[in-house]
Amino acid sequence: MRKALMLALAAALIVAGPALANKPASDTPAGGGSTTIQAGTLALETVNGCYVLITGTVTTFPVGGQVLAYVNVWDDGNHLRAIPIPVPGDGGTHPYEASYQQLDPVLQGATGVGFYLEDGPYLDYTTTFASNGNYNDLSDVCTGPAPDISGFDATAIPTLGQVGLVALVGLLALAAVIVMMRRRSASKA
Repeated sequence: MRKALMLALAAALIVAGPALANKPASDTPAGGGSTTIQAGTLALETVNGCYVLITGTVTTFPVGGQVLAYVNVWDDGNHLRAIPIPVPGDGGTHPYEASYQQLDPVLQGATGVGFYLEDGPYLDYTTTFASNGNYNDLSDVCTGPAPDISGFDATAIPTLGQVGLVALVGLLALAAVIVMMRRRSASKA
């Protein structure tokens, strides 16, 4: 009888796993804005006078899956590039690193080039989380290969996901049943 009860408990935990994995996000941004990104930082460093190493962090709301932030690059009102930054939507703060290559001369209407960490590409954003609107350290047009930044991969942050959560709950339930069965058989001996 106890064995059947333990197996029924394990089956219930396996079935309940997907429901636990679909927990809705309890946090929402104040005053509108992004529903996936909570905060972000942006730091810039010039390499060889024409490449920019972009680093920072993105904090997401716990929405699940993968979230995209973007570094939008502008020069005198011209959108130059939208650099996607993929991070897990797990409610955590995740580092990122990207690079930008200056392919054209910097326009002289306003000082420098603008870098903006936002929740959408080009004009599809609702919130700017960090920015440097007049980054002045670009002096040349890049003609050679970009510097190697492969030592850091912000997209390699592991996440459990719904399937992994179901498998974990099932394995934990099975382990509990086995331990309980061994204890029962050991107490009879």
